[in-house]
Amino acid sequence: MILDPKLLKRLKKLDKKAQLLFYRQCFNTLMSICVRYTNNKDDAAIFVNEAFLKIITNIDKIDIDKPLDPWMRKIAVNCIIDHFRKEKKEINIRLEDNAYEEIGVENEIEQLIEQEFIEDILSQLPPKTKLVLNLHYREGYSHKEIADKLNISLETSKWHVKSARRQLRKTKIAN
Repeated sequence: MILDPKLLKRLKKLDKKAQLLFYRQCFNTLMSICVRYTNNKDDAAIFVNEAFLKIITNIDKIDIDKPLDPWMRKIAVNCIIDHFRKEKKEINIRLEDNAYEEIGVENEIEQLIEQEFIEDILSQLPPKTKLVLNLHYREGYSHKEIADKLNISLETSKWHVKSARRQLRKTKIAN
């Protein structure tokens, strides 16, 4: 997403109409990130709003020459991590809708079954393990970054990923 310099100027002046326009432009990007971590879209919308508030509050830090999406993604993920730290609430990993290519009706049914199976397996993981797994594989965080963000040791981050792999293998073999 590229931000129009005129819109940025209006945002810096705290123009409410510009903020609404910007919110509408950002909503789908932020929602696609937040829905991966929540049980429902209402909870995801809360994270979207928190992230958007932080984005607007830090609008002066936007570099017009750089893509906006990575910066917004980082803010959204950090909002979720902050909430997880505070609430210790279970966070579910949501698979992206576009994880599979559309091949045909038969394959779509198989894909839906496979996606439900994967979601079911992931739902059996402990909340912190799911969070670490998601941050490592989906968001690309290193174990050191995860450890710093969640206030855990580097070894604990690695343990969560290994534990998740073991549990996923065990569940897949059993089924």
